[in-house]
Amino acid sequence: MNVTLQCSDLSGLENAQAIFPTASDLCDADVSNIVKVSGQFMASEGCGNSGTYTNIWTVKDDCGNTSDTFTQVITIEDTTAPTWATETASLNVTLQCSDLSGLENAQAMFPTASDLCDADVSNIVKVSGQFMASEGCGNSGTYTNTWTVKDDCGNTSDTFTQVITIEDTTAPTWTTETASLNVTLQCSDLSGLENAQAIFPTASDLCDADVSNIIKVSGQFIASEGCGNSGTYTNTWTVKDDCGNTSNTFTQVITIEDTTAPTWATEMASLNVTLQCSDLSGLANAQAMFPTASDLCDADVSNIIKTSGQFIASEGCGNSGTYTNTWTVKDDCGNTSDTFTQVITIEDTSAPIFTGTLPTDITVSCDAVPEPAVMQASDNCNGNLPIIFTEIKTGIENECATNYTLTRTWSTSDCSGNSATHFQIITVRDTTPPKGTAPADVINSQNVAAIPAGSPQDIINASDNCSESVNISISDSNNGGSGCEGNAFILTRTYTLTDCAGNKTELVQKFTVENKISVMGTASNVTCFDGNNGSILVTNSPGSVVVIRNENNEVVGNTGLRAGVYTLTATSAVNNNNQVCSATATVTITQPSNVIINLNSEACNADSTLLNLSGLLPENISATGIWTDTNGTNALQGNILNVFGLALGNYTFEYRTTNEDCPKSVSLNLLVNDDCRVLACENVLVHNAFSPNGDGINDFFKIDNIDLTACYPTNTVEIYNRWGILVFETTNYNNTTNAFDGTSRGRTTIKQSEGLPTGTYFYIINYKSLDGNNALQSNKKDGFLYLSK
Repeated sequence: MNVTLQCSDLSGLENAQAIFPTASDLCDADVSNIVKVSGQFMASEGCGNSGTYTNIWTVKDDCGNTSDTFTQVITIEDTTAPTWATETASLNVTLQCSDLSGLENAQAMFPTASDLCDADVSNIVKVSGQFMASEGCGNSGTYTNTWTVKDDCGNTSDTFTQVITIEDTTAPTWTTETASLNVTLQCSDLSGLENAQAIFPTASDLCDADVSNIIKVSGQFIASEGCGNSGTYTNTWTVKDDCGNTSNTFTQVITIEDTTAPTWATEMASLNVTLQCSDLSGLANAQAMFPTASDLCDADVSNIIKTSGQFIASEGCGNSGTYTNTWTVKDDCGNTSDTFTQVITIEDTSAPIFTGTLPTDITVSCDAVPEPAVMQASDNCNGNLPIIFTEIKTGIENECATNYTLTRTWSTSDCSGNSATHFQIITVRDTTPPKGTAPADVINSQNVAAIPAGSPQDIINASDNCSESVNISISDSNNGGSGCEGNAFILTRTYTLTDCAGNKTELVQKFTVENKISVMGTASNVTCFDGNNGSILVTNSPGSVVVIRNENNEVVGNTGLRAGVYTLTATSAVNNNNQVCSATATVTITQPSNVIINLNSEACNADSTLLNLSGLLPENISATGIWTDTNGTNALQGNILNVFGLALGNYTFEYRTTNEDCPKSVSLNLLVNDDCRVLACENVLVHNAFSPNGDGINDFFKIDNIDLTACYPTNTVEIYNRWGILVFETTNYNNTTNAFDGTSRGRTTIKQSEGLPTGTYFYIINYKSLDGNNALQSNKKDGFLYLSK
């Protein structure tokens, strides 16, 4: 029976209050005497319109038994917000930006509200919006104001919105008076025009405080008909406020006038010219002259009118006189200039001139005197001038009459008495020497005695242009050269040809004697150190003799030579005071470096055991060489050294192979001391593989320590192939001179001295050793031996 109702639901409350519970009893069939206790309205804290009614009932049966209490709770809620009595958008207003009182009235408007439960909802809250300017128009925009209201239970109404729209539709107006900027100027008044063009009107606006963004449209110059320098400029201005409202057009008219005539830029009398009568190009240039004019307004005053004057001849001289020319000019507006005058004066003061190539002063040979030139003359004003010619011969100098002087004169004059004279002096000289042809030079001669004596008849075609006979003399000289290469003997034979006037010609013939001797050698080097199989291949010039000397200045042949520097000298006689020419060359024969292997060892001079020096050699050194006792101890016999009793110290023994293409040298430094310690015998060690292929590495069957005779006095070695055939046997085997190198030394069934094939072999070694009592003991080693190549 509990019910929740809105505070405004009065009928619902009435129905809820009328509800009644029912009861039953086990014994009393009628328990309708139910008693209701109606509770008072208990308002909620902070919200007087909501709360609860709590009603309770009890009932008793006929025996007085009372039931439990039945409870009803009627809950009253207020969840309905107030509503606006003022119609939506009814407070919206649109105003001009200048209507400040209208804006104030619109801002003062207020909406009203009502609530179903709250009789007083006057606590309306207004939020005044900021002015939001329209994009591109700061004077127009909107104010958006909002209101909300709450009832006593905190239910908030919807937002009531008012939009105040501000518009700017009024255009700016001009504060400058119409036509007040109009101006009339002379066309030349550029500063006045500039000032007039710079004038600007001003404007104002009801809402826009700054309307300086005035736009000027500058009008083109409109020339007056028939006068391009006068006319008008019509300029217009408009202005927009921030909201794009455009003003009326403001107009300015600038009137341009032209009333000034052109003036002459060319200075008066500056075109006057005085010319020779013959100066036709000068006259043409003078007639082509033109003065120039300028106008304050007309940039092009080239429409100058010339009046050409006739030639007025001077009295008594028809070739001189004057031309008088005049000019005037108008500008485009018809203003006419003053008259400009030019006077061209013609004169005749020029003498005739000779034309063509004029003969000049010359010096010529006696056989080359030219004929007189045929001269012509011209005058700037007259033609067909007479020419007078004269010639005088003077200064005959020698008996042959080949040297003298000719003076030639040409003269003429024009009708005005202007004259001209031309002189030519011809100096006649015999300056040409005689001619002839000398004999050809002789080169590559090997002998001075072969040069022949000179004769005048050697010169052919001897002649002179002026004299009938030519004298010929001969002289010889030489450079003092030896006649050998690089210092040739050169005989210079000079033939001097002389004519009657003393003109000389020297003709030269040269004889060159140069014995170009040469020698060179090509070495074949010694192939081994200290060898003598070097040789020199000699190449020398024909007729020369070559001598070869070694570094000791000894004459040697060109084969069987040792390493060193050899000098080759070639000689050849030139027969000039017994002069001999020579050439030298050096040839170096080289040899390989000497290969010396240094060994160090030591021995005790109290040890009577003979020392086999060959046992100290490296494996790759041939055992066929010769030992040399460089200290002269006399203790060395072959390769066996007896050190017993030698003085203490270091001894040097040299070993040199003899049967190799390039011998090798070994230097043994042996320290002889008295420290004769008895060393324990090392074990016999068998190396069971070797490769006798001649590469100097592991080329023989090696048995370490077998050749230490002080430890192992005797031994025998036998080697069998896989079939049990004896292929090698020896006694006193050692690793230097008596070793198995893969060559057969066995029975006759195997060919002696023949290399054995790769394979597996079997060895048997029997050897004696000394025990601690110095008694001989028998020992044996056997096993497989591997031979590979």
